[in-house]
Amino acid sequence: MKRMIDGTDRISLPRRFLRGERGTTAIEYSIVAAGIAMAVVGAIRVLGANVLTDLFSQLGSLFG
Repeated sequence: MKRMIDGTDRISLPRRFLRGERGTTAIEYSIVAAGIAMAVVGAIRVLGANVLTDLFSQLGSLFG
């Protein structure tokens, strides 16, 4: 990697940044993780109350 001594390396820095794939991969994974998290939260909000009520009533009848 060249050191920037007199400003001659200013153009190669943006080119390296645009060509780099590490940051892009991290962003893609974070977008996928956020989508999965939103789907899980949505499913819990829609099904959560009914599932918990049914689960607790079944557990109550099992132990009660």
